[in-house]
Amino acid sequence: AQHPGTMYRAFDLREAGPERIQAMFEAIRQGFATGRLGPLPVRTFEVTEAEEAFRLLGQGRNVGKLALASSRALRTDGTVWITGGLGTLGLQVAHWLAERGVRHLVLTGRRGKDAPGAIEAVAALEKLGARVTVATLHVADRVAVERVLAAIPAELPLRGVVHLAGVLDDGLLSEQTAARFARVMAPKVAGAWHLHELTRAQDLDVFVLFGSTAGTLGAAGQGPYAAANAFLDALAAHRRALGSGRLRDELDQP
Repeated sequence: AQHPGTMYRAFDLREAGPERIQAMFEAIRQGFATGRLGPLPVRTFEVTEAEEAFRLLGQGRNVGKLALASSRALRTDGTVWITGGLGTLGLQVAHWLAERGVRHLVLTGRRGKDAPGAIEAVAALEKLGARVTVATLHVADRVAVERVLAAIPAELPLRGVVHLAGVLDDGLLSEQTAARFARVMAPKVAGAWHLHELTRAQDLDVFVLFGSTAGTLGAAGQGPYAAANAFLDALAAHRRALGSGRLRDELDQP
């Protein structure tokens, strides 16, 4: 009513056509070049304040962008342990960490150095400057996990844990057995819990659990796998809720 002739309608940007879109982008570019336009304001929240950030976003009270960030960066002067570290994803993470200067990588898996391509992968990581330790380990074995932790050099303290170990054994729920269920649950559930309990008093920069959307969306034939990933979601929430200070306090209780 206050602006006669103004109309509001929904449209798909593609309707404008490539030539018109190019002209709009050029106008925006010129606006930034001349200073008539500037970037949107950004308000940053700690990852622990995500609930507050999403509430603000949901209420539409923000101007510009909301960003989640962590004030604590991964220290590169120590060790990062990757379970399932000799698989495809594990080696990708290891390469990413080595490129960023992490000095010592511990890669564990059920086949250790016998995993396909393990020797070549280690050589590539060492070429990037990382010291690499490979160990054969079933992460569901608590004693074995303790041995790996005890063997980490004092001059290269543990700075992070990345838990990637996992096993698939798909099948209809009616065809599942206790043994098949346990086989899938052991590395993700028991392994994650051992890592949590044995590192919760340490001053870690990151404790990463690789999960799957199967735990949220479900997938045909992946009942045990979905349950295992749902556990990882719950453990991540539990560990974050405890907080580093509370983790230490908890250990002091009788």
